[in-house]
Amino acid sequence: MIALSRCALEIQEAQMRADYPHYYDEIMSKTQVMHPPQALLIDGKGIKASSDKLVFTLVGGDFFRKGGLEVLRVFERLIPKHPQLQLNIVSRMKYGDYASQTTRHDLDAAMQIIARFPSQITHWPQLENAQVLELLKASDVGLLPTWGDTYGYSALEAQAAGCPVVTTNIRAMPEINNSDCGWVIDVKKDSFGNGILSSTKDRKLFSNQIEEGLEAYVCAIIKNPDVLAEKSRASLERIEKFHDPKSHALKLEQMYRAALND
Repeated sequence: MIALSRCALEIQEAQMRADYPHYYDEIMSKTQVMHPPQALLIDGKGIKASSDKLVFTLVGGDFFRKGGLEVLRVFERLIPKHPQLQLNIVSRMKYGDYASQTTRHDLDAAMQIIARFPSQITHWPQLENAQVLELLKASDVGLLPTWGDTYGYSALEAQAAGCPVVTTNIRAMPEINNSDCGWVIDVKKDSFGNGILSSTKDRKLFSNQIEEGLEAYVCAIIKNPDVLAEKSRASLERIEKFHDPKSHALKLEQMYRAALND
């Protein structure tokens, strides 16, 4: 059995202990962590053409679960003072997810912010994956300050495009993002890495933590944009080291051969 992250493995271990204790040792001995493969989308130098703009990109159908409203609130405050900021959003703007529990009112608020800054905020309801990848290649920072994700594949695609990412620290995020290759917002979470979102008060605190952390990081990038090249190179290096498709395929082949020989 394959777990996509150490976090997923720990959750599986706990469930096996609780529900199938008699099979725990046998099953867990045949389970290992294999992060998904991701090919590099640009060469390994990680140096993008300089620009007078700072381009941030958020991709995800569940806009509010991905931290989209918090992103918009931060950019709403910062764009008037820093007009070089550009925000790309690729999302169907779905709301009402299990984590944020947002409503039509939240969607209306988000669309009003987008409409207020037509020169700085661009929204696409949907793009082909190839177009999304090109957008990431042309971006400086990826955004995934998520409320709830089992993995975070868009973060891998951004890193593979030399685009360092801002994430929260839930679930597998700390395994694929860190302060060397990106920025991590610490939020309140449980022992399995899920955000604590049980009550309205919990969700408000969680939202505030995302906003405060994201705003601090964006301001730091504005103050010192030179950090982008360093984190871009580090993003490419971690993708090549931990998600190389050839290494992933070889490891899978070795697993299958070992299983056949047992």
